[in-house]
Amino acid sequence: MLGYVKWQTFATQDNPNRFYIDASGGLREGLELFRNWYVEPLFDYLDEKLDDGNVVLATLTRYKHKVEWYRRDEVVALYEGDTLRGESRLKKHMFEFLFDQGLPFHVEPTTASGKPDVVSLDDSEHPFIGEVKIFDPARSKGPSDIKKGLYQVFRYCWDYNEPLGHLIVFNVSNKQLRVELPSAPDGIPRFEYNHKTIFLTVIDVHEHERRASTRGIADTVTISAAELVHEVEAEVGQVKS
Repeated sequence: MLGYVKWQTFATQDNPNRFYIDASGGLREGLELFRNWYVEPLFDYLDEKLDDGNVVLATLTRYKHKVEWYRRDEVVALYEGDTLRGESRLKKHMFEFLFDQGLPFHVEPTTASGKPDVVSLDDSEHPFIGEVKIFDPARSKGPSDIKKGLYQVFRYCWDYNEPLGHLIVFNVSNKQLRVELPSAPDGIPRFEYNHKTIFLTVIDVHEHERRASTRGIADTVTISAAELVHEVEAEVGQVKS
């Protein structure tokens, strides 16, 4: 934080030759000290934060691919075997994979806004705030649950003072879930609002009877970015009131 403040102050001053370091070696030594004290620590901090976020996102993407390519029948059977506890069973399946990949976390810790499904902070090298939802409109788990889940992640990010969060959705229905959000470079949709970024990972576990080339046009449920913003603003307004 100190490096950011110093860098910002220097960048906005009128005199570009002015430094806040009294160096006996003149301008060259002043530049060197400024870089060592402020620029490099800030760069290292940002680089580490970005790497942490990439590790979590890459691990979730690997889990998505593993389930969709090799474990689809296994995962959907977990859900269909007990739909009342289906969400908890799929969470446990995901938690086991994350643990095996070396991501230590706390399951359902309590915060001021409730209980996020997974958090890895404090002693963790890779900060991770996540919420899991089921998309199953036939059993009343539809778009409203997804929008609510995204707001929950947003609130948990505020509670933990973290810039990144993850919403993981298991789509167990025969409908395609489409959320109108911009994508990260690796194709994962992301929601950005008030200095928080929430990545949306949708895992399709429905057992399709036909190949993709012969299914025809899928029945699609669409959630717009405007709906998500409205959900967040409405919930924040209720909290403030």
